[in-house]
Amino acid sequence: MALQQSPDSKRLREVTARIEQIGTQAGRLMWELGGLLTEVEQTELWRTTPHGGFLEWIDGAMKFSRQTARKYQQIHAHFSADMAERYGSEKLVAGLAYLAQTKREEEPGDLVATTIRVRTTEGTFASVPFPLASVRQIRQATLFLAGANRADEAPSAPAEAERVGRLTAALAAEGLSARVTVTGGRDGVARYAIQELSATEIGQVLALLQRHLLGESS
Repeated sequence: MALQQSPDSKRLREVTARIEQIGTQAGRLMWELGGLLTEVEQTELWRTTPHGGFLEWIDGAMKFSRQTARKYQQIHAHFSADMAERYGSEKLVAGLAYLAQTKREEEPGDLVATTIRVRTTEGTFASVPFPLASVRQIRQATLFLAGANRADEAPSAPAEAERVGRLTAALAAEGLSARVTVTGGRDGVARYAIQELSATEIGQVLALLQRHLLGESS
């Protein structure tokens, strides 16, 4: 005998489907917006207005920021309307930022075949195909690569490298390494990025920083 679904359950399915539909439509619309903005910039249509430049025209005539306008233009320049509809603008822009931090010669068109190297909750790494990766995973992977690239510019001081290694291990033991990235520079300064932590977790991270980087007792 088939179980009857509650009205709330049915409505949730309908809402979820509609949200997904709007999301894909938004991606295509952002791609189209990018093309129109690029036309205004390249043909200098903004000169027919009192604004002193393309970005000034954005400020005065549009209801979104310069940064948002550039994001739309990036989507239009590097991807097709179908890709924008399938993945959405936020994911594609995050993917471009990830590619920029990799040292491989890859084009934006190769993004779909790219695997994103992400940290697991256990502190290890896993490769996730771009189509399956979340925007958050892509952004975190980009931050980690950026930190690694900065650290590679010059060797870290031995003592600092040791402290950073101890802190990284301690963060992994506490299940925090997926959201806290630590790198050490040649200037002897440790740099770290912290994302989306609860108040309790922030306290844990601060205690670990004091213990392993500052040498203070907890």
